[in-house]
Amino acid sequence: MGDEERGREMESLSRCRRLEGFPSFSNFIAGDGQEAIYRKFSSLSARNLLYQQSELHYLERQLEQYDAEDAQGLEDIKAQQRAREWEHFANDDDENALLRRDLQIRIKSKLREYRTSSCSLITHKIS
Repeated sequence: MGDEERGREMESLSRCRRLEGFPSFSNFIAGDGQEAIYRKFSSLSARNLLYQQSELHYLERQLEQYDAEDAQGLEDIKAQQRAREWEHFANDDDENALLRRDLQIRIKSKLREYRTSSCSLITHKIS
């Protein structure tokens, strides 16, 4: 039996028999758009957003603490430059600068996650 013939036989068998469970149910749903039923998991999505907000709030407090520390050391020229100019913030390699950049990277990532999650929840509420 050639590859082409074997392929036709497998295709014919797949039309006749369907594996019960997710494969057959997903095929049923896909066949008729009116039968599509999916859970939105709204409560889980809302809880996830609350956790993300809490985590972002924690990171925000850390950033404010770093700002307060830098404000106490107004004589620290490097800290003042980091606060004003991106080049200094991005390229300074002392320990304080590394801590602040690490925090900013975490904030950026968490904000991206939060925005995606919140947009998804809002979309479900509208539809």
